[in-house]
Amino acid sequence: MPPSNLPRQILMDILQGTRPERPLFLPIVFALGARVENTPPRDYLYNPTRICKALRQIRGYLPADGIACYFDWTVEAEALGADLHWNTVSGIPAVYWPALAGPDSSQTTFPRVEDVVQKGRIPIACEVIRRFKSASTEDRLLMAGVTGLFSIASHLAGDGAQAGQYDLSSPVFEFASSLITRIATMYVESGANAIFFVEDVLPLLSADQYEQWASLLAPASNIVRFYEALPVLLLAGANSAAAASSSLLKCEWDCLLCPNVRDLGNGIAPPLNRPAGMASPLEIFNSGEASADPMIQVKEVFSAFQPVAVTTAGDLPPSVDLKIASRVLGELRQMF
Repeated sequence: MPPSNLPRQILMDILQGTRPERPLFLPIVFALGARVENTPPRDYLYNPTRICKALRQIRGYLPADGIACYFDWTVEAEALGADLHWNTVSGIPAVYWPALAGPDSSQTTFPRVEDVVQKGRIPIACEVIRRFKSASTEDRLLMAGVTGLFSIASHLAGDGAQAGQYDLSSPVFEFASSLITRIATMYVESGANAIFFVEDVLPLLSADQYEQWASLLAPASNIVRFYEALPVLLLAGANSAAAASSSLLKCEWDCLLCPNVRDLGNGIAPPLNRPAGMASPLEIFNSGEASADPMIQVKEVFSAFQPVAVTTAGDLPPSVDLKIASRVLGELRQMF
């Protein structure tokens, strides 16, 4: 197998449920492009030409099987009508989600999904994917991130969800399922090979609720698989899976479950009946000695867990130095 085709072959092995010869290495490096381009994040995120230029430069520095074509959790919020306030020190916007639902959302009228996906930066993300697809990128898989179903529904439900009043049969969850399914469809139609459904914080649910959540995510996962792309449920927040105990991991997910290493290192056992991935904590990219302990944990979990894919617990922040990112990712890649 020529090296340029190896990531694709590994991807197909995972989709077929067989263990590949080595894990897929899919670190998420997207926002760092603003630093490479020396441009404010706001200008970077709305400019597909700058994004493609920056990611091509980053590609030469980082050992990876994928290119993070678009990863930004504010994309869906903006398309739904959220206010983004960019006047922050970090350049990352403060987001004020629209209150489309509440504790009793039975009478709520949601916007048409087809209208939502034409707004904001969703078309820009598709354009970036198409540009890389048309270029010579056979040695890299094209990746894109979608805000997770629970994260979207929780924001739209507002205070009721924050208080733990989750009714997964409510229209807000049905709407979130339809929205992420349509966005994922647009991304894979544009040429994406891997779609990450990113959940930062998860609530403690019953076993039946986890099964219900898995069924709500299934349409999006099935569409991604239809295009021979990999659907990944990324549990980015530390302790998000730990609180869920074994119920979460025992669900019959139609996607690759990818918990944070922090959870796997806290006694959470990986699923035994199917392949799974792992997400390295972003703390390993902190400069200095502070990053040593997280890296030790990553190596220990990798050795015990034997994941079929290794990623990061979210997008590397633009404050990370590219040389440090290259060194740390190189150390991760040496594990396999």
